[in-house]
Amino acid sequence: MKLWETILPLGNENNKKVLLERSRVSHIFYNRKFFDYPVNLSFKTIKNLELKDTINFYAINFLVSLIYLIKQATICNLFSYIIRY
Repeated sequence: MKLWETILPLGNENNKKVLLERSRVSHIFYNRKFFDYPVNLSFKTIKNLELKDTINFYAINFLVSLIYLIKQATICNLFSYIIRY
């Protein structure tokens, strides 16, 4: 930002050669609908995804995290078994 401030000073829209600051809004286009980025669990997201897709998405994420936790627990148990003997 410092580089651009040396080239173009910050200013308002009335001047010709100034740097204008805009707030950034990002969206994801999925299934012909726009979603806010970063994605959060809001009413708008659930409405755009529809209930079936929302349940599938969160169920899959839950199962993946559960499998990861089980895998981590078995690895920890294996290491604790090795350390004991």
